[in-house]
Amino acid sequence: VCFGGTALTPRIHDSLSELLHRAKAAGCLTVVNTVYDFRNEKSNPDRPWPLVDQKEDFGLIDLLLMDGEEAVRISGCRNPDAAAVFFVEQGVPAFMITNGPEEMLAYSGGSLIEKKPLSRLPVSSKVASDLQKEGACGDTTGCGDNFAGGAIASLARQLQQERHRKPGFDEIISWAVASGGFACFYLGGTYYEKKAGEKRSRVESYKQDYDRQISRSTDSSRKKLVLFGAGKIGRSFIASVFSKGGYEVVFVDIDKAVIDALNQRGNYRVIIKEQQETEILITGVRGVLVGDEEQVVSEIAGASIMAVSVGIRGLAASIPLIARGLLARYRQDGNRPLDIIIAENIRNGAGYIRGELTKYLPGWYPADELVGLVETSIGKMVPIMPEKEREQDILQVFAEAYCTLIVDREGFKNPVPEIEGLAPASPMKAWVDRKLFIHNLGHAGAAYYGYYHFPELIYIYEVLDHQDAKAFTRKLMMQSAMILRALYPGVFTMEQLEDHIDDLIRRFRNRALGDTVYRVGCDLQRKLSKEDRIMAPFRAGLALHMPVDLIAQALFYGTRFKGKDESGNHFPGDAEFHQMVGQEGVKAVITRMGEPGQAGIEILAEQFAGMGASFA
Repeated sequence: VCFGGTALTPRIHDSLSELLHRAKAAGCLTVVNTVYDFRNEKSNPDRPWPLVDQKEDFGLIDLLLMDGEEAVRISGCRNPDAAAVFFVEQGVPAFMITNGPEEMLAYSGGSLIEKKPLSRLPVSSKVASDLQKEGACGDTTGCGDNFAGGAIASLARQLQQERHRKPGFDEIISWAVASGGFACFYLGGTYYEKKAGEKRSRVESYKQDYDRQISRSTDSSRKKLVLFGAGKIGRSFIASVFSKGGYEVVFVDIDKAVIDALNQRGNYRVIIKEQQETEILITGVRGVLVGDEEQVVSEIAGASIMAVSVGIRGLAASIPLIARGLLARYRQDGNRPLDIIIAENIRNGAGYIRGELTKYLPGWYPADELVGLVETSIGKMVPIMPEKEREQDILQVFAEAYCTLIVDREGFKNPVPEIEGLAPASPMKAWVDRKLFIHNLGHAGAAYYGYYHFPELIYIYEVLDHQDAKAFTRKLMMQSAMILRALYPGVFTMEQLEDHIDDLIRRFRNRALGDTVYRVGCDLQRKLSKEDRIMAPFRAGLALHMPVDLIAQALFYGTRFKGKDESGNHFPGDAEFHQMVGQEGVKAVITRMGEPGQAGIEILAEQFAGMGASFA
């Protein structure tokens, strides 16, 4: 039973739930093809368009066909991606959401129609190409109806001819795309046949071409990223870039609840927290528990590319398993290189991983030829998810809009993937230090200054609303930028660095992101260590005989930081840091952790004294 454009016939539309119940009671399969609801848009423009009486009734629609605007208005969501998640969550067995000349969304839970995870699918490239030819009509009137007709005809044929199995969703999609696309060439979407079967034959030509297009796309999309770490950066940044670039993303993580949710849903949402909030739907994802070692090894062996985003502690634990995967890959495919993107905030990450891998790889393994170690500059800011939001959706993650992954051009053994959001750069050490010396230092400096002067404030934007805090942060970043430029002459201009600093401060002040003083400042044993955001530029400045007084002041503020999370707890390592300071004195702890050298100790002692404190 097909219900098409019921919003244009109010008596049917207002009784759709009842009619669906009757259809299912009679053993019928149901298809609903929506249409723009002028009546409800006029009477209730700020409310979602009603389609069924209650959300449980969505499950009565075996196949729901909509365009993007209709999906958004019926769901009440902000965009088609979010609407697609809504319809999955409401239990719609299968649906397609078209979006004009852009990619469509399709999903089937597998109850009646062959299962398909929520996926993005292209429009017909042949239709798009033929529309550019001279004399092509290009009339979209009737395309939606013909799209629905192709889907319904394919579904009906399969039910009639192939009763031993579920109808194939890809077949339904291909006929729908071909039929809807073919309608573009004729006014009103109407084609007058000269003989019976003529239109079907011509539509089938486009259908076969689309099958080949999807097959090529599927072969291409078999490119696979194996990503160690399903945390905030992994989900919001690394997976986002590669998923949008056509890669399947396989997460490896210790969190069973996250892995189970990834495998159950095959997608998740990234909420972009800017003045205008938006959502991005990340599709084509699954997960493997790190404890399932044989499966992890198999995934690495078959990967197109790898990434690690687990933090320095997690990295050390992951190396033995990665080494096993590299050996399995060598046995399986011989001399096929694997590039590993190091999505970590560490200096000389490639050197660290190379050294660790040699402990677990046999001497005969040609690591220098087969393993590309690609350092990155991770500039995306991702706040801690409030516990309430995490309870509602364990996979969704908040992030800022910035989504450029700067990667070491020279680190790749394979060609650099040509995907949006990936920005190859060289020399990479300069770009890693730009992140550390300016972004990380400025962010932490603002948090430490804010906690010291305004301990009651929760958010970074609140701190930077104070002009003295903003001025200190900018001067601090400028001092470090001067050191960076001297360290890497010719790579950056001062104008470029100053523009970068002003843009970062603007991003730090993003109220919608809700980044906390606690998140930005916590983990003192890492952030005050010799290769991190304060001591690295401090030590570099000392070596270059350049001013470091503001960096020393930021370190003073850092030693006073005792921020707490939303539950009122200190970061575990921070409590340990302050315990060590209490037992040994701040000088001993900073000397051991940060290795400032004698000249640095003297500058720090002077700075602490200027703040009315002792560096002892």
